[in-house]
Amino acid sequence: MIHELSIYQQELKDKGLVREDKIRYMVFWVRRFLSLGQSDDAVFADSLEREGRQDWQIRQALDAVSICAMSLIPSSA
Repeated sequence: MIHELSIYQQELKDKGLVREDKIRYMVFWVRRFLSLGQSDDAVFADSLEREGRQDWQIRQALDAVSICAMSLIPSSA
């Protein structure tokens, strides 16, 4: 998992997918998603809402998970 998160972090930086000062938060959310054993964005979002996370944090977390899923899927080129 750590290797994959390193790849994700590098993808964010190299492709400029998010501002550099936001990369650590994106990695945090993906690590959190994976550590909770979530496989469903809606369940993850619900758990964040129950924790009292603000809407912008939930959107950022879901964006992080979505970008990670896309960046770690090998391209079929």
